[in-house]
Amino acid sequence: MSQGLYIPSTSVSHALKGSEKWGDSADIGFALIPDLLIRNQAELGMTATELVVLINVVMHWWYSDRNPFPSSVTIAKRMAMDRRTVQRALSKLEKLGLLGRNLGAQITKTQRDKTTYDLSPLVRRLNELARKDPAFYRKTREGHAKL
Repeated sequence: MSQGLYIPSTSVSHALKGSEKWGDSADIGFALIPDLLIRNQAELGMTATELVVLINVVMHWWYSDRNPFPSSVTIAKRMAMDRRTVQRALSKLEKLGLLGRNLGAQITKTQRDKTTYDLSPLVRRLNELARKDPAFYRKTREGHAKL
């Protein structure tokens, strides 16, 4: 809901009912991924590998005010890929302007030298796409009409 993007309350209530669709697996955790990210993969310039790497980074974005910091080794193991392939994908995502990397960030008093990923460029880009999407205007008009 941040960045000025309107989310109808019905969408939030549907998202909160994810366990109705996914059962017990949703209780372990889930990532909130905007449909626009998947629908606009080609327009954003991402390959399938880059999209899945990005989804893995998003999976670790638990708090909007804290950047996620998954390791490329962790992502590579999940994807059954070489760590270097993941690193290349992260570099490409940065070149595409979809994420920023902060090398050697201190996460907590005891955790140092982690690479964190700034997803605010992705949020800005998706918000731009949302504002151009006719569905955005329909939903915002419907939402305002209900207020």
